[in-house]
Amino acid sequence: MARGRRLESVALAEYSALMGHAVVPVCCVHDEIDWLKASLDGWNGEKKIVVEVKAPRKEEHELALANGVPVKYRTQTIHQLLVTGAPLLHYVSYNDYFPAHRRLAVVPVLPVREELEALLAALKEFWWHVENRVPPGGEGKESHTHGKGRQSDISPRKTVRSRKNRTSGVKVS
Repeated sequence: MARGRRLESVALAEYSALMGHAVVPVCCVHDEIDWLKASLDGWNGEKKIVVEVKAPRKEEHELALANGVPVKYRTQTIHQLLVTGAPLLHYVSYNDYFPAHRRLAVVPVLPVREELEALLAALKEFWWHVENRVPPGGEGKESHTHGKGRQSDISPRKTVRSRKNRTSGVKVS
């Protein structure tokens, strides 16, 4: 994890140089669901692109070089697309053990409505358990369906706050 943190700024700089646009790390909050939040490695507000950076081991980086995203990161990318309402996420894989021309891989991830809706339903279910202090999946605990909105209530607007200054919000639409 320390290696990933160390390489994140290097990967973001190389990504920005390659793509021709800057990104900034932000923490964001969904506009309509105040408990639905994400911390983004990179965000370009003009192009509405989320960037998720990983510094994975060899096999996972090779998958990214072949235009794939490791399964273990799929839910994270869906979550970030759900919170931001962005039309595009770039999964950025960076491995400094590879030759310079193969160190950076950029994989586009598009939102899939069914995946967004399924994740939102699961998150609402989980949050109900948190609010009601009921352990999820406990013996005798029935699954709870609540009436607060429909599963498809996904707003593309949210509040974005810079990691450096969390008190100054920027409205993104």
